[in-house]
Amino acid sequence: DSDGYLDGEEVFVLGSDPLNPDDPGSEESGDGEGEGEEGNGEEEDPGVGEDMDGEGDGGGDGGSSDEDLDWDEDGLTNAEEESFGSDPWVEDSDDGGVSDYVEYHRSPPTDPTNPEDDLEQEPEEEEEEDEGEEFVSVTLALENGGIYKVSDDPEYQYQAVVTVSISGVEDSSNWTAQLSEVGGGAGVEFGDPESSGSGNESFSTQVNLEGTGNNSVEMQARWSNPFPTKIKAQVEDANGESHSAEVTLLPVELMEVSFGGNDDEYHGVENDELTETYSAPQWVDKDGDGVAKNEGEEKNKSVAYTRSTQPEIGCKFRIGGIPQDAQVKIRAKGSDGIEVRESSVSLAGDIATLDLIPCATESGTPTKWPDTVKFYSRSDTDGFSAFTLDWEIKFGSSEWVKIGSTKHQVYITLGKPIKEGYGLAKKNHESLFYIGCKNANGKSDPKDVVAGIWSDFTDRKVSRVDPETGIGTRDLSQEPPYPGGMIYWKNGMASASIGGAHSLLFHGHDVCWNWSDFFQSLLNFQGIQGHQRVAITCSDFTIDYESAVTAYREFSNFQGNLTCSAESSPSNAVPGDRHLYISQRIFFVKQLSLSEKTIVERPQAGFPGSSSKAQGNDNARAFFADHHIVSYDGEWYDPSYGTGPFEGEGVHAQWEESSLQLFGSAIVVQERQDTTMEPGYIGIPPHEWKDLKALLWVDFENPEDSVETIGTAAPNLN
Repeated sequence: DSDGYLDGEEVFVLGSDPLNPDDPGSEESGDGEGEGEEGNGEEEDPGVGEDMDGEGDGGGDGGSSDEDLDWDEDGLTNAEEESFGSDPWVEDSDDGGVSDYVEYHRSPPTDPTNPEDDLEQEPEEEEEEDEGEEFVSVTLALENGGIYKVSDDPEYQYQAVVTVSISGVEDSSNWTAQLSEVGGGAGVEFGDPESSGSGNESFSTQVNLEGTGNNSVEMQARWSNPFPTKIKAQVEDANGESHSAEVTLLPVELMEVSFGGNDDEYHGVENDELTETYSAPQWVDKDGDGVAKNEGEEKNKSVAYTRSTQPEIGCKFRIGGIPQDAQVKIRAKGSDGIEVRESSVSLAGDIATLDLIPCATESGTPTKWPDTVKFYSRSDTDGFSAFTLDWEIKFGSSEWVKIGSTKHQVYITLGKPIKEGYGLAKKNHESLFYIGCKNANGKSDPKDVVAGIWSDFTDRKVSRVDPETGIGTRDLSQEPPYPGGMIYWKNGMASASIGGAHSLLFHGHDVCWNWSDFFQSLLNFQGIQGHQRVAITCSDFTIDYESAVTAYREFSNFQGNLTCSAESSPSNAVPGDRHLYISQRIFFVKQLSLSEKTIVERPQAGFPGSSSKAQGNDNARAFFADHHIVSYDGEWYDPSYGTGPFEGEGVHAQWEESSLQLFGSAIVVQERQDTTMEPGYIGIPPHEWKDLKALLWVDFENPEDSVETIGTAAPNLN
């Protein structure tokens, strides 16, 4: 604004408007008149940190006393301004269009605090001096305050569109505008925004605009080093006379974003293996590209809150060349009405920090999360959007300037997570938040939330979240521990221990007990109570020993002495005799290629040629002595096989009819050994009986509408 002060001084130190030559000073423009009278506010808004005087020389006082100084450089000393009643910091105190100096020297003087009398008199000398002359003003404006990230060009970190404006001339045909870097250092390159080819240390273009009185041309600047630099615009008119202006670039980089709150509202997420807690700052960008990646020193971790609660958010950012006495404020608007209200930041070097503050509007009204379960995906995938914060910064009295957006993964639960019950999760495993909130997104009724979560089980493809991407993956090929799909009885094997939901989340595969605890933990993490694990066991029905012996002879072609009972190792046997020991009552799940009254070799996993579809496993183990499911609000859910819910009268019979095919027994084939020891034998005597083979005996069908099993509520002990 040609006031003799660098825009950085006006913005950071004086707190004045760098676009207004009347605030706090101006310098004579060369034609003897103050620019407050001549420019008439026609310059475009140049954004943050600009200097329009073309010199960048500041407003030094030379050591004089304050009374002798002319702070606003309007021609009146501070003492004269005080006696006249005008503002010593403002060239035109009443903003009426005429400077304080002119009003002071009028005859009679006009009131410097009354804008209405400013244009009633015009000094004759100004009119005479202006007569026949054309005043030219050159200004620069920067898009987005001069800074924004270049996402499609790895060679340049920043870019800005610079607008060169020419005021006070009706015809700028054949004028030339040139941009160049002042002082060097940032490696600024210039070019035409419409052209793909930038890369010049300076760039000239023809203005060639006519008849507007306020002509302008746009040029592009790109650079990589994150520290301030100056750009100079040199405009040469048709007569060869030069006019110039400068602008200072102040790079701003978002570095960190933090989330927090009290324990009833904010829930610190952990990875499934419980080796990392996602503590603040959860979003860290080290290279200044505006994207936080989960690699190296960067991270973008998930956060969790209970619905209708007020989050706390803070941030940290870098401002290149910021004076330490600068007045800097930050604010942000987020998804679904969340706001980080306008707040002052603390400065330490070029780092500005906003500590965690409760989110609220500018008037102080708290802004809260939606009143439903909600899933915000930082990857913007599967129809879910990220929780986005649009950040803005303000220096002194400047306009708000956008400095970038950050994307976050946020889980909003129905209620405060419950962490109690034997086998139920007591830590904030991320997959419990991910699976629950993703599938119950938008739900507010507990039954609807349960139904939403259960929908992820029915296709038997439940997936844990990958902490690096924030997306569930169904990759079943990796060895545990691994992110990806979850399996019921992988390769016929359970995990190392029956440790409930934690064991399943850590290993990625497990038994029915842990799958039931896992489903219950998902409900717990939405604050839902009233669910119960149910243990299913076989009723005490009688095995047909004679039929088992006949079936075994056919199976093995054994013709020797053979007995069958529920006891092991009978005493009245001789070497070579065999015994069928009935070790357990079992039941077989449906879709097996088996028939009643048969003996089969016990498989390691599923039965060849059969189909027993379970979670992540299309031919899972299909025979058990017991099985665990979940009951909620009178309905039965079988998480292991994804069947249900079964509801209404006879819920037990419904589950059994839908799930079980046949009943039978687990058989161990034993053979009596010759225990005769040679004379002088030293050592442990050989066992009398040797286990030869594990078999399964189908001995009982599953009649329709009958109940051959027992369901017992298994208490969820702490």
